Amino acid sequence: MQITELLDFDYLQVSGPDTIKFLQGQLTCNVERLTASQALPGAVCNLKGRVIADFTLFKDGENCLLQCTAGTGDKLRQTLARYAVFSKVELMLVEPPARNHGVIGHSASSAFAELAMKFPGGNYQVSDSADYRIYRLPGRVPRYQLWCRSDTANARLLQLDVMEEQVSSEAWLREEIYSGIVHVSASMGEEYTPQLLNYDLSGVIDFKKGCYTGQEVVARMFYRGKPKKRLYLVACDEDLGTDTAICSSDSPDQPVAEILSAVPRGSEESSVALAILPTALTEPEPAPLFTRDKFSVQILPMPYTK
Repeated sequence: MQITELLDFDYLQVSGPDTIKFLQGQLTCNVERLTASQALPGAVCNLKGRVIADFTLFKDGENCLLQCTAGTGDKLRQTLARYAVFSKVELMLVEPPARNHGVIGHSASSAFAELAMKFPGGNYQVSDSADYRIYRLPGRVPRYQLWCRSDTANARLLQLDVMEEQVSSEAWLREEIYSGIVHVSASMGEEYTPQLLNYDLSGVIDFKKGCYTGQEVVARMFYRGKPKKRLYLVACDEDLGTDTAICSSDSPDQPVAEILSAVPRGSEESSVALAILPTALTEPEPAPLFTRDKFSVQILPMPYTK
C-alpha cells in the first residue's frame, strides 16, 4: 500500500435553501444523485461549452462542497456567483481538511480498520466519521482520498504502521493518469471541450440530467458524431513531459499530440501520459507513434473505454 499527502486542492462551499436546485442548473453532473455517501465528479462549462473547472462534489451536512484543483476555486466561485443572483445560496472558499492523504493499494481497507472506518466499495462512494472522510476514486488498483478533519486525527493516523510506506505525489499522479483523469488547472480553464478531456466518457457529464450552462453546445458535440480528437493514455520508455513532441509515421517532423499530464519512468514502469491525439491516428489500428529521439510511444486502453 502507498500513502502520499495531497495538497493541491481548493474547496468551495455552497450553502442555502436553493443549493441543490441552483447547482443542478450549473453543473454537468446530476446533483439530484448526490447523497452523504455518494460524491459526484463534475465540471462547470462556459456558454461556449468549454470547461472552466472540474471538481468532486460532496454533500456536507446541509451544504455542498466542491473539491477542485488548487488555483481554480476562486474562478469557480466567481463564475457561479454570476448565476446566483436570484437564488438563495452563498458561495464561499473554505479551509481544507487538516490533512488530505492519497491511499493506493488493495490492502487499504484492512490497514485502516484501526480507524474504525468502513472503506467505500464503489467509485466516489464516501464514508464519514467525526475525525475522517474517506472516498474511493476510480483506478487500476483501489484508490482513496483520506481526509483528517483535525491535527489530532492526523496524529492518530501517523501512529499506524502503514504510514512508514509514504511515497511521493508522483505515485498518485501515475494512478490518476492510468485512470484517464485530467484535472483542469487555472491555466487550462476555458481552453478545452469536455470531449477533448473524455469527460463525456468518464462520467463527468450526465447527458440525461437536463439543462445547465453550456449544455446545448456540449450535447450537440456529443450527438453529432465522432470527434476529430480525444484524450489517450500513452506510454514510452523515454521520459514524457508536457513539452515532449510525439510524431507519427505520416508526419515524422510534425508533432501530433498535446500532452496534458505525464510522469517519468519508475523503477519498473514506463513513463505514462495523457495526450490529446487525432482519432484518425488510433482507428481502426493505432498508427506508429514516436518521440523526436525515436522512442516508440504506445497507446494503452482507457479504463472507461474497454
